[in-house]
Amino acid sequence: MGKLQRRGEIFHHFLARVWQTYQPTLSKKWLYGSLGILVAGLVMGCGHWLGANSLSSPVIALSGEITPIHQIQGEEHFSSQVGQIVTTTGIVTGLDQRGFYLQSEQSDSTPRTSEGLFVFTNVAPTVRPGNRVAVRGRVREFQPEQAPGDLPLTQISSQGEIQVLRENQPLPAPIVLSRPPTEIIYRPATNLKNTPASLEPQARGLDFYESLEGMRVTIPEPQVVGPQNSRHQFFVVSQRGQQATGMNSRGGITIRALSQSPYLDGDFNPERLRINPKLLPEAQQHQALQVGDRLANLTGILTYNWGNYEVLLDPEQSLKPTSSKKLMPETTSLKGDQTHLTVATFNVENLSVQEPERIIRVAQAIHQNLQNPDLIALQEIQDDSGSLDNGIVSAAQTAQLLINGIKHEGGPDYEYLDISPINNADGGQPGGNIRVAFLYNPQRLNLVNNPQGPGQSQTPVQIKATGLSHNPGRIQPQDLAWRAGRKPLIAQFRWQDQTIYAINVHLKSKRGDAPLMGLNQPPTLGSQGTRMAQTQILQQFIGELQQQQPQARIILLGDMNDFAFSLPLQQLSQAPANLANLTQIRLPEVEQYSYIYEGNSQQLDHIWVSQNVVQTNPTSAAVDIVHLNAEFSPQISDHDPVVCRLVINADGGT
Repeated sequence: MGKLQRRGEIFHHFLARVWQTYQPTLSKKWLYGSLGILVAGLVMGCGHWLGANSLSSPVIALSGEITPIHQIQGEEHFSSQVGQIVTTTGIVTGLDQRGFYLQSEQSDSTPRTSEGLFVFTNVAPTVRPGNRVAVRGRVREFQPEQAPGDLPLTQISSQGEIQVLRENQPLPAPIVLSRPPTEIIYRPATNLKNTPASLEPQARGLDFYESLEGMRVTIPEPQVVGPQNSRHQFFVVSQRGQQATGMNSRGGITIRALSQSPYLDGDFNPERLRINPKLLPEAQQHQALQVGDRLANLTGILTYNWGNYEVLLDPEQSLKPTSSKKLMPETTSLKGDQTHLTVATFNVENLSVQEPERIIRVAQAIHQNLQNPDLIALQEIQDDSGSLDNGIVSAAQTAQLLINGIKHEGGPDYEYLDISPINNADGGQPGGNIRVAFLYNPQRLNLVNNPQGPGQSQTPVQIKATGLSHNPGRIQPQDLAWRAGRKPLIAQFRWQDQTIYAINVHLKSKRGDAPLMGLNQPPTLGSQGTRMAQTQILQQFIGELQQQQPQARIILLGDMNDFAFSLPLQQLSQAPANLANLTQIRLPEVEQYSYIYEGNSQQLDHIWVSQNVVQTNPTSAAVDIVHLNAEFSPQISDHDPVVCRLVINADGGT
């Protein structure tokens, strides 16, 4: 098919050897060819041209000039033509359930402008990849109502005003994504809708992907940096991570602070990309991918969906790894002995007696991979009915099955500590009543006897000159900071002749925060205020405990749902608590991770200790993030446990 040009009301179609002219008649939005013989001749010569199933075939009314896709996209995140009705042409590159992707046959010379977009049809499209089509519709910047913080997807909303001009055309050659920006997602601080600015693709991750939105791309030598989720999506970096920053020793990519403004000036890894295999045959969509797996080059359409740029793979792509780092779940080398105390934190992800097989696997991990720590802080222990909302809050059966499982594996006969929550008062899965709890080895560690016994769910523990008002107890459980959240649990132990306080926490989750790749830069962190209030409570409580018992050794640990460099957790290292984060002072920055979210390795699980645990001999306190979950599929939990080994001396040091 040649090129349609408009001269007044006459359409000219240039063929390879001759050109024909005909006069169309106007009918509402469509123009109809009135010279049927001419149309028939064109159909015979050109194949499927403008829906030629009759001698009077509808032709799109090209009112004014054809608007190129790059002009519709423009040089900003929002099109300047939103709301306008335009006509454009291009090659169909891929189909979705309610539309298709369209890309220009030739690009302009401006790297800021994309040559692709999405055509929304609201029904299953009838075009096919390789069709050259003309489309008429209204320009939109689509954002789901449920995700107002997402970036928009430029599209043309077309209700049937689509005509095939030619079939079986070659697809546009994909752009090779060799090196996107590797640190800066976007800066300066802005709302991209309220303060539009020209794209800077070489400097900012958001701009780089926006300049390619809707276009065919190839990721060369992709390496998996996060396992598949329930929708079979996963994240990769290109070129085996050789051009990426923040790569860790196991093949993942770790977030880094780098500055006092980590979301603007730090490294949240814009070079990672989500892969969406939903167009592949169903049987090929799932692979047991793990971090470090390498795939053949992946080609598809760069688009945006639910908070992330992603590549919608072409149907013929393969997810079979070409090579693998063959990661194995780790086993810690940190063991307790006569001079070393071992302490661990482990989020066991909604563990209940209703999943006995998973409890056995957790027990095996504690014995084999964690080497039976003397004290274990557990998060997300559910009640004995699991997710069934029947009023049961006790987790005694869950705890006993876990203890029996560890003992069966050859581990110690642990004791269990918790304070059951009020039904449905502590957040998490409705009916699950998750709580924090301790396992401790009574042959190694003694729970300090307290005549008042353990506290109740709503009883705030008090600090006494020699101990606690209750043991264990909850820290300010009625404060609004813990409303619909997990209350922190403190327990007092004796290690040989020294007093140790362990505080087990599970801070508010980051659910509801704006996406990294979203409209607001830096992202709006709606959950951060609650964690700020929670860590302020902990900071003040620990400061008071240190004031009344300066020789006490304090260990604060658990799932803190934030990074060590975050504002909430930074408070813990400040007065009056002045705690030290063991992973920060012991591990390289890129190795500090216990969780993988959207391809970003990050540390949510922490162990903080009082200064008198590390100041005398800093080299003797060791810590190990035991990678046995986050990098793998399937998992026994979504978090990796963290283990530390301490030497507690009578002088208050290690």
